[in-house]
Amino acid sequence: MLLGWRSRAALLGAHEQRLVTNNGIFRPFAMVNGRAVAVWKLSAGKVTLEPFARIAAKDEAALQADAEDVVRFLSR
Repeated sequence: MLLGWRSRAALLGAHEQRLVTNNGIFRPFAMVNGRAVAVWKLSAGKVTLEPFARIAAKDEAALQADAEDVVRFLSR
């Protein structure tokens, strides 16, 4: 994903302060329909999501499937 525009509001909404460090580095985050919905971390071989708000069940299931793919890829 290219994040080279002046405003990140369309993607990050009110969460920019939480997602971007002082030096412009993005923390790992999950997206649904082109919007940031959660931060995530990998610990002990498991991806943990910290949603900003409630995520629809179908979207949460899709994010979980993506998380399993990340773990499987990193386990190779």
